[in-house]
Amino acid sequence: VQGERLSDASLTVRYEMDQQKRPIEVEAEAAHLNVGELSRFLPYLPLDPGMRQRIDRYEVAGILSRFSVSWKRLSEDRSSYLVEGRFEEMTLRDKQKNARLKNPPGTEMLPSGFGVENLTGFVSANEYGGSLDLDSSRVALFLPFYDQTVPRRFDELTARLEWNRSRKEVLSVDVKKLSLRHNGMELDVGGRYMKDLSDKTDRYGSVDAWAKIKNLALSDVGKYVP
Repeated sequence: VQGERLSDASLTVRYEMDQQKRPIEVEAEAAHLNVGELSRFLPYLPLDPGMRQRIDRYEVAGILSRFSVSWKRLSEDRSSYLVEGRFEEMTLRDKQKNARLKNPPGTEMLPSGFGVENLTGFVSANEYGGSLDLDSSRVALFLPFYDQTVPRRFDELTARLEWNRSRKEVLSVDVKKLSLRHNGMELDVGGRYMKDLSDKTDRYGSVDAWAKIKNLALSDVGKYVP
């Protein structure tokens, strides 16, 4: 017998369809779930075509615990969602090597060019904003101002971030705390990032930040300064 299998999973899913058999509302709760295994079930789930396209763009792996996701279609071109829970050793990155140059309109779950590997923490987010707490080790970051084929790797990453997406399509990210450790190097960062998502001429947005760094070898400066 051939088929897909989830090992050691505790997952409940509820969904409601309209008269055209399209999903109106989807709710999922996971006490424990391997996301990499779940991704093989995507072709069988009753997802909105737009949401399916967003998910299919990304490489996803890791473990979810006490995690919940809800999505509701409010109109033909508008929906709401809520994501909350703990994740361990998560990977979420665009499958395209040059993602920042090739993003199809309307398919972004992450700001263009961003990606992560082996991230652990807690998230609470909806379509308007959210917060993220991190306590991770052996992390890889993919950032829009670096070569996407060469991730920045760190021994430890801890952070507290909050973000907001306004009705005018302005994204603001407040870095309350961001600490990186690698081979004795210590970096602490705080500040704010802002980007007008409707301005296609602005590739990177603007940053107002401070940073403190210790034990950085001069030969390694090029690894961290774009």
